[in-house]
Amino acid sequence: MGARKLIFPIALAILWVVMAAMAMVDFAAFDATTKPSRPPVSMQKPLRTSMQAEGRTLRLVRG
Repeated sequence: MGARKLIFPIALAILWVVMAAMAMVDFAAFDATTKPSRPPVSMQKPLRTSMQAEGRTLRLVRG
């Protein structure tokens, strides 16, 4: 008789965990579909740095 009284609370707890997991998945799917897509950014080298434009270069001195 004691085990029979525990079935309902355990089933309710399992149902609650499943519903919480479904809500998390639903929120993640909604969040992913509502974010604006950004175009990929390609890395580009600058044509000239300011030092190259002025004719200066960086020299390392070994001591």
